[in-house]
Amino acid sequence: MSNVIQMPMADSNLNGGGLRPAAGTGQPETENAVPESNLGHHDAIIVSTWPKNGRETRMVYLDVYKSHSVVDARAWYAGADGELKPGGGGLTVSVKHLPQLADALAKALVIANERGLICRNGGVT
Repeated sequence: MSNVIQMPMADSNLNGGGLRPAAGTGQPETENAVPESNLGHHDAIIVSTWPKNGRETRMVYLDVYKSHSVVDARAWYAGADGELKPGGGGLTVSVKHLPQLADALAKALVIANERGLICRNGGVT
């Protein structure tokens, strides 16, 4: 997992926005890119990113949507314009549900490990 990175927000929305390239790079980089939001200027916190495949990146981040704090987990892909865009599928829930979600994911990890579904290096069997 990557370290927590706090990012300033700009203009689009969780379902249709994208990631702007980091200033001066010209390339979308999940560790340095800025998630966009039409919620005005506020801070999103990217908690973790990891590659899904050669074209997509998984991202978990904390954000604000319609004045509610949310946690979002989804795949992002590079659009034709080179910007990272959120995939249609994903999970966005109020942060008030985060303790239950974290508990459920921890339980799922234990069960997956017990059943040999996850390799030692983190891949699947």
